[in-house]
Amino acid sequence: MGCYHDLPHIQQSCLRCGLVVSPEHQCACKDEDWPFSACLAACIYAFPVDVLIGQLKNQHKLSLSNTLGQLIAAQIQRHQLPLPELLIPVPAHPERLQQRGFNQAQEIAKVVGSILTIPVDGFAIQRGKTLIVQKKLGRQQRTLNADNAFTLAKPLTVKRVAIIDDVITTGATTKAIAYLLREHGVSEIQSWAVARTI
Repeated sequence: MGCYHDLPHIQQSCLRCGLVVSPEHQCACKDEDWPFSACLAACIYAFPVDVLIGQLKNQHKLSLSNTLGQLIAAQIQRHQLPLPELLIPVPAHPERLQQRGFNQAQEIAKVVGSILTIPVDGFAIQRGKTLIVQKKLGRQQRTLNADNAFTLAKPLTVKRVAIIDDVITTGATTKAIAYLLREHGVSEIQSWAVARTI
């Protein structure tokens, strides 16, 4: 994997949307557009993190979920945010799940949950089978595609949740899940990812 310190770690980011910011500049995002109490990613989506995520997803290198999960956990510990009661991985697109045989977000979430002692529920949220794979879509199309794409599989009794994903691009997927969770009584939602595009 190379040296840990050479990875494109995010040192300072907007807590609303997770984008990298400098101490002199504030992010232009708006509260109403980001339904999270915190949105954090460990690294910028750049080499070699993008390669590691690709190897996990496309080459079935499941051992990399340990490394990627550790990156998220370290970032959360560094920020010292209040921990949620439950981790919910973004459900995989059914087509991708059938191809890979696993959900990379769930594998990463298991590692994060183990390190931070937080339970993981990979079955709380279900993804519709008609949803187009987000990677193939532009920014506006991603938002429209994610709307109403998810359903709650069972009632949740917790009030504080973190959504786990490998990469946050536009945020459309995690925002759609967050809005769904809010409709069902979850009051504090964080979004955690390995990487954030810039």
